[in-house]
Amino acid sequence: VYASDKKIRKQKAIELALFHRGLAKDHLAAGEDILAIEHYLKALEDLHDFWNEALKTEVDGKEDLLGNRILSELGQLVRNIRIDPISEKYELLIGKNMSEDLAFEITGQSGTALENAPVFINLKGYRMPNNQLSSDRSGMIVAHDLPKELRPEKSELHCTLNMVNLIERSTKDPMIAILANGISPPSASCSIQFRYPSIQVVQAENSNPSTLNGSQEFVLELKSLLNKNGFDVVDRKGEMRIEVESVLRESIKRNRFIHSSIDLQLKLIDDSGRLLNKVSAREIKGTHLSAEQSRKEALNKAREALRKRYYRDLLRPV
Repeated sequence: VYASDKKIRKQKAIELALFHRGLAKDHLAAGEDILAIEHYLKALEDLHDFWNEALKTEVDGKEDLLGNRILSELGQLVRNIRIDPISEKYELLIGKNMSEDLAFEITGQSGTALENAPVFINLKGYRMPNNQLSSDRSGMIVAHDLPKELRPEKSELHCTLNMVNLIERSTKDPMIAILANGISPPSASCSIQFRYPSIQVVQAENSNPSTLNGSQEFVLELKSLLNKNGFDVVDRKGEMRIEVESVLRESIKRNRFIHSSIDLQLKLIDDSGRLLNKVSAREIKGTHLSAEQSRKEALNKAREALRKRYYRDLLRPV
């Protein structure tokens, strides 16, 4: 009875595996390689209980070991999938729509674009906010979400077929996962040279003339900070612009002390006039018996705050 029952179960497993293999072949003929992979994985899962046995059966008119045949066809299918970068080299300006052209195209063995193909995206030297993407209807994969803290350096963007995802959505069988993970997935990469934009630092047009010297102090401070951090500081119109506006206020309090305060506003603007970021600091204070020393103390505090905090806050989009 046991032998008879096992024979029946084995025959059903073979029939199911051949059924899923047939579906895989149909999808492959239709240029749907991703669905074909999923059905090949299901076919392997059908044979789980008899994987260690020689399941000789007729395949395409010839006797063959079914499990080995299916695994071999799956491996060949995966290896025939191509991932190609739209461009092999990029020079990208940090902070300016950097991902709009960072794309890969994924095609099947017949050359057709593959939709819903899962991939891993990795940028060398960085942690990607989202490293798992899928191709769209035209087989395109675009890396929209790059890390925020990029550096002016050379890096590489890698795109690899996500076999882990395909396995997980096709089978829960750990043995099949081990077998399928032994197949090397297709991948591609492109090199990227990140660079900072050229930046012009100017006093805002509506700055109070009485605080011209104060605003100019911040303009010089910002230019120095930008130069130290690798930016290209220009006197003409740049790829970005920082506008500096400051307001100085003074008042006399009890005991003849003079209180000075500075309001500081910084705007980061791109070359099309779009506001990228704005940072404001209110009432940075200085106190002294001398008006000159009071102003100097407020100015020094404002410059220190600019160096330690507001400079970084302003350039977060960059």
